Amino acid sequence: RSVFNYINYGRMELVHHLNPYTTIPISEPHDDPSFILSNWHELLSPYGPMFTLLTFVVVPLGVAGSFWALKGILAVASLATIFLVWKCARLLGRDPLSAVVLVGLNPIVLAWGLGGEHNDFLMVLLIMLGFYLLLLACARAAASEPRPARARGWLLPLSAPEIGAGAAFVVATAIKASGGVLIPVVLVGLLRAPRALIQVLLGMLAAGAVVGAVSLLAFGLHIPDLSTQSRLVTSESVPNLIGLAVGAGGESEVLHDLMSGVLIASVLGCCWLAWRRRDSITASGWASVTLLVTLSWVLPWYVLWVLPLAALSGSRRLRTAALVLGAYLIVA
Repeated sequence: RSVFNYINYGRMELVHHLNPYTTIPISEPHDDPSFILSNWHELLSPYGPMFTLLTFVVVPLGVAGSFWALKGILAVASLATIFLVWKCARLLGRDPLSAVVLVGLNPIVLAWGLGGEHNDFLMVLLIMLGFYLLLLACARAAASEPRPARARGWLLPLSAPEIGAGAAFVVATAIKASGGVLIPVVLVGLLRAPRALIQVLLGMLAAGAVVGAVSLLAFGLHIPDLSTQSRLVTSESVPNLIGLAVGAGGESEVLHDLMSGVLIASVLGCCWLAWRRRDSITASGWASVTLLVTLSWVLPWYVLWVLPLAALSGSRRLRTAALVLGAYLIVA
């Protein structure tokens, strides 16, 4: 029912003039067809401002039209992600076919992801666009004549691929906050390439300013309700199973804080890995694995966060971890 929650939050603003970041759906008229079909009636919207604005765009199509429009948009996003995986694999010198198979033919992606019309596809598309642009910039730099390492040269001339990459990572986070976990990993991975780092930061700052201004105009100073969603628990999540195993009856407040600490420590470790090996893709994949393992609210299609990175990585362990996670989530 996620797609009808998307539609309902959009209709709350445009049809009923209720800010989905400040008003729960139970407060809207209950005869609205999207309210009847949705199920998150007592939760403020946790969805990022850029995705919520997308749901505004389809509201004039009606509920049925919005459903098919979002379904089409997310299907195209999935195909575009697979295309970018192919392009990235070629730039990395890896087998593009096996990479595409690992992502595009995964049963979770086909059944739960596309079948359920989840916005994760848009977030992952932008993440893959960011990595593709970074790889493209690196390939162009390797093919061109080396430039003197001067501080002024870090800023000018501007590099469209690297600026675009920075913007893509920020917009991905503005669609779904989970994408933000990868930003520090990507930045630390560029520390040994100061020009690339500066260009990516410029893109992030520019996109952040635009996203912030648009969000301010649409929603005021209000942001998605991530705090409430972070407290939700699925029975098969790793933190909940640990809580059951230690006799706490499931995930407790202490265990929740402990898992948050594990995530922070792991992201720092992934930053170090990205810096040491100059491999942000593998490090980002491990950061995504850690996020899935430490989240209390985890659903099968979240494995999509890991799959494209695992498909492009040279690490067999990361691909194995992605497959194990996928198999576990199918069974769970």
